[in-house]
Amino acid sequence: EGIKTISDLGIGVINEVEKFVKGDGNVGISSESEDVFTATVLKAMSAGDSANESPLPQRMELTKEEKEKLERREREKRAKKMVQKAEERKFNRQKAVKEARKRIEHLNKVIKSSKTSIKSQKGQLTDLQNPLLIKSKQLQKLREDISYVKGTGIEEDINFHIDRSKDDRGFTFLMIAAQNDDLFTAKICFELGADAYAKSPEGLTAIDFSFFFEHKRVTNLILQNGGSLPQKQSEAWNSLQSMTPLSADSSRSWDDALKVAESAALPAETLMESPEKCETDEDKRMNILTSQESSNMDFSCFESRLIDSNINPDQVQRVALLEQKVYNWCMSADPTTRSNFIDVLEGLKPPSVRRPGVNATKIHRRAMVGTTTTFEVLASRFEDISKEKDAERDQVVLFSPFVSGEVEGVTSIGILAWAVAPDSEASLYKTLVANTEFMRHKVTMDDRFLEHREGVLQLGKDMHLLDLQSTSIWTTATMDLHILNVDHGDLTSISRPGFSAKKRIVHSEELINKAIFRSSQAEANENEGILASGRLDMSSLVSGGAGTGK
Repeated sequence: EGIKTISDLGIGVINEVEKFVKGDGNVGISSESEDVFTATVLKAMSAGDSANESPLPQRMELTKEEKEKLERREREKRAKKMVQKAEERKFNRQKAVKEARKRIEHLNKVIKSSKTSIKSQKGQLTDLQNPLLIKSKQLQKLREDISYVKGTGIEEDINFHIDRSKDDRGFTFLMIAAQNDDLFTAKICFELGADAYAKSPEGLTAIDFSFFFEHKRVTNLILQNGGSLPQKQSEAWNSLQSMTPLSADSSRSWDDALKVAESAALPAETLMESPEKCETDEDKRMNILTSQESSNMDFSCFESRLIDSNINPDQVQRVALLEQKVYNWCMSADPTTRSNFIDVLEGLKPPSVRRPGVNATKIHRRAMVGTTTTFEVLASRFEDISKEKDAERDQVVLFSPFVSGEVEGVTSIGILAWAVAPDSEASLYKTLVANTEFMRHKVTMDDRFLEHREGVLQLGKDMHLLDLQSTSIWTTATMDLHILNVDHGDLTSISRPGFSAKKRIVHSEELINKAIFRSSQAEANENEGILASGRLDMSSLVSGGAGTGK
């Protein structure tokens, strides 16, 4: 009705309405602009009275009812805003309560796990009380035996000096410690005033032995206590480092040789600082398998990796080799996390020998490493409940299937666990495995391996594996591996108090140890007589090779 009236007023009214519409930029008029619009229209209508002889009533001011209506509308708007803000505060409170409940739930789980761990540790301490009491009695008896052997009235030798005590070859305690990489004894020698420059009848010092046998810990200790590197051997070492590489003609693959040389000069610490670079580098990344790829491939290990899986249990044993840090982590992990880790290893066994209730292990990542020979590095997920943040609970164990060289008619098959790490560092550890692979001691000339499928690591009986954090080919350390005998139930026994796994010793070292510690017939008879007397407080190694004197 208002628009119709305006259209009858004439050109003056139309101009005023157009000015308003153009200024607002919007044909629709909001409720906030209604008062302005009304006043503008009334003004235009008033201006048109003189041009048209039909007078219209002037409405320059709002009526009381209109004002009340406007005020009511403003109150309603303010009320709506207040309700909206109240609802937002309510939603935020509910969200905060929900997050607090989640935190409380997580803390309750941690408390429950801690109580279980404390209870288990209390049980272990209770179990240790009796053995400690027995050991204390044995120690007291040993002290009495020492007093009996020394006799009464025997004074200490005030003229004793550590360097004047020598064996029949003229070697001091420090020299013998240097030969055997015995850091503990070497430290005691220096505490007792040992001279780093004391010489044997041949003119050799302790550091000559430790440097020659590459016993770096003892060598560094002697250097810290005033010793110096032997000049002749230092020169020989420098000449080795300055040797030129092989020619391309004598190399099987020059590209591989260059790749190995570049890896040898790359410190592991550099890589340890940048797992992200390993993840983004196509050559270093450990690829993540799709669910279809993971389900289509058979990743079971042990005899499943052999060409002929019908093994003779007397000639083949199933083992899991755990790297030193993996073993230490496993022994210190909470029971639930350790159980999750053990289930991963158990799930790699063939279904016929797998523990009931354990599912086949799913593989999350896979890579092939090696130059002349290649093998698989696999990664499988498990949950570490000791981590507070959900993102940190997603851990992986990196491992490789292996078959060992035959020793006395027996060979080992199984898995080698390289590392336990967050999934984000899997590519880093795969790169470290690849970098140290070429540096392994590859004496496999007389090794006999069972026929196996692709991707299996051939672990020679005299093959050393090198620590993943070795800085270069010149500064390496042997990887310590612990053996879990799967056939003897070590996977379940590892959770029991007092469990201790054997360390892997290469075959040649085992033969040397047997040669060092074997007794003559007279010594064997003497030992047998002592043991028969029931003296449990005395050592069974009464005589023997290096180290038994301690």
